[in-house]
Amino acid sequence: MSRRKLLAATAGLAVAVPAVATWLEAGANAATTPTLPLDLVNTTGNNTVYAYVLGRDPAAGGNWAFIQANGSTLHHPPAPANDQTPLGADCAIALNASGAGARRVTLPRLYSGRIYFSVGAKLTFLMNRGGGLALPSVSNPTDPNANVHHDFCEFTFNVDQLYANITFVDMVSLPIAFQLETGQGTQTVRGLPSDGLSRVAAALRAQSAADGSDWSRLIVAKGGGDLRVLSPNLAIRGNSALFRGYFDSYVDEVWNKYRATDLRIDTQFTWGTLTGRVDGDTLTFPGAGSFAKPSTLSIFSCSDAPSPRATT
Repeated sequence: MSRRKLLAATAGLAVAVPAVATWLEAGANAATTPTLPLDLVNTTGNNTVYAYVLGRDPAAGGNWAFIQANGSTLHHPPAPANDQTPLGADCAIALNASGAGARRVTLPRLYSGRIYFSVGAKLTFLMNRGGGLALPSVSNPTDPNANVHHDFCEFTFNVDQLYANITFVDMVSLPIAFQLETGQGTQTVRGLPSDGLSRVAAALRAQSAADGSDWSRLIVAKGGGDLRVLSPNLAIRGNSALFRGYFDSYVDEVWNKYRATDLRIDTQFTWGTLTGRVDGDTLTFPGAGSFAKPSTLSIFSCSDAPSPRATT
């Protein structure tokens, strides 16, 4: 695998991003090196920032592993006798002061990995019986991390590849970005600008003012400032009253249209192009399946409604 360097960031850089993670891989072998240097850089403007690097360890049967506070030793939390048991080791990696340069740690091969950044306070991770890991939850107001400003990015580092991505599936909070440098060039995913959270929150407040809906209730505030914005999917699962019936009138319009008009969907697979119509309250594709009217939650979550590319 070619030499590569990956930069992940969260605020205040020239590309408008704040805390940073950098991976460096050396060598030109087909397989990856067993470990990588990982540089964690704080550019948030806050001098108290922690990182947590964790994932499933293939060398330990896929059990969870954390890089400890010293930046090199792995900790495999044992399966406890009781739920909600502390990790049993300090895994909060203190970053240097904002703008003061990198904190280097050693990253072993891990999959389903995450790097959490927390600003101003440490995070709490707990183990449950059977070896289950309780990650910070932003949808549970009683979670010990609910009022901590934090966010995360995802990665997998295995024998074949290094893969990392920014995830905004659950929320928007810290701006995180990646930069990957290889012998073939540089790839950059810039993520949100440094004021991205405030801009998203302002747009949601404006939308609520315009249509009277629950968009502004996706914003989680603390101490007079915005802490994070939850995805509608996650927020509704925590409060089923949110956005109740929001898409119903639009779904009714769509259903009425396809009572008399064919809906053709190119599956881009062996089924080819399917043709369906609405009969009663069901959208039916003969020989393939049928779908009831989707709820607002199923539209936000894409969990129930048909999702192939549609052509009409």
